[in-house]
Amino acid sequence: MKIRTPLKKDDSVLRAGKSVSGVIAPLKAQDTGLVHKGWSVESDNPEGKINLVNLDYSFCPVQKDQPFISSSTMFRLADEVQAYGSLGLAAILLKEQAEGKEIFPVESRDEHYFIMPRTILLNGDRRRGVVYFYWNCRLWALNIHWLDDVFDGDDRFIRLRE
Repeated sequence: MKIRTPLKKDDSVLRAGKSVSGVIAPLKAQDTGLVHKGWSVESDNPEGKINLVNLDYSFCPVQKDQPFISSSTMFRLADEVQAYGSLGLAAILLKEQAEGKEIFPVESRDEHYFIMPRTILLNGDRRRGVVYFYWNCRLWALNIHWLDDVFDGDDRFIRLRE
């Protein structure tokens, strides 16, 4: 079950259809401004330098014969395919979107969620979660996916294009 509580409210509207491009270096989660008061970072593994043009948004960790997978399986697959997705990358993508750039394929709107498995957050109750992007009818926004819930066939990883 995905929780629909935004981490950061951003009511800007996409202005142009340019895709993200360029080389970026994600910040540590604590430096993004996206960790809410009362939350902490359990683990964070920023990607290092990334060329945004070379990203693939199509990998689904849930195979066709599976209705869902657990968080431990999701993390194992994220390691195997070298998935990107730190809170630092999420902050950069949000900034790019605010500048009017398309951060995910248009055909993914209302279809896919993009998991950020490289940063694990804890709330005040010590509940663990990862952030993910979802389309909120106007733009891509961040929410929390609790790690005691399952991941399904709508979920996608960001990784380097083969």
